[in-house]
Amino acid sequence: MQKPFTYLALLIIFSIQSCDSNDCETVVCAPNSIFQFQLIDKNSGENLLTNGAYQISNLNILNTETENEVGFDFTPENAIVSVQTPNNTETVNYTIQISSENLFQVAIEKERISGECCSGINFTSVEISNVDFQLNSQLGTYTILLE
Repeated sequence: MQKPFTYLALLIIFSIQSCDSNDCETVVCAPNSIFQFQLIDKNSGENLLTNGAYQISNLNILNTETENEVGFDFTPENAIVSVQTPNNTETVNYTIQISSENLFQVAIEKERISGECCSGINFTSVEISNVDFQLNSQLGTYTILLE
């Protein structure tokens, strides 16, 4: 009868040791320095980049301080535009355009965070002007509502 108890005690001890909160090997580090958005028709709810109203080739993102174009990625499966913000600045300001027409502006303030297992970038403030928008906080994606 003591053998099952001994095995159970050993199993519990090994289980507790494997639950070390300092075990960084099990932590996925994903710094949040990517601004993501979708362009949605305010009335129909359709994505304007997938329904043909706008062409992704006509989308421009400009750094408003330098007036340089900023690169971005477009994922057709979920119609999300992703912009990697520079890690070496605390504030970035972008103007998003379609065929040189300004759609909206975004100002992002960020801070570097350091944790026990991860370091990265955290957005402390995101201000979007000249449009209505919604934030999907689970995905970190902004839905830009256009007429």
